[in-house]
Amino acid sequence: MFTLVSVEVGRVLVHYTQNLSLASVGWSAPIAAVPLLTVLVLLGVFRLKAQWAGLAALGVSLAVALFAYGMPAGLTFDAAGHGAANSVLTVLWITFG
Repeated sequence: MFTLVSVEVGRVLVHYTQNLSLASVGWSAPIAAVPLLTVLVLLGVFRLKAQWAGLAALGVSLAVALFAYGMPAGLTFDAAGHGAANSVLTVLWITFG
């Protein structure tokens, strides 16, 4: 299954063709849940600190995006940076807003 995806990076509109080799929901949903399961297992089973569990889940989600879904590396890291900035700004808004 091929899907044309348009993403605005800065002031440039980037187009890439997304090749979903995991075309079925039966495979796509469990693969997408791996980062969430990583956080839950590291927090609940291994009693790891939250910041390290979150960092590990970030690494797992980058690997899933790059290798399972074939997302271009630049857009993968842009999305990770956007998510981190959004999270930090949300925490700051709740804290000081």
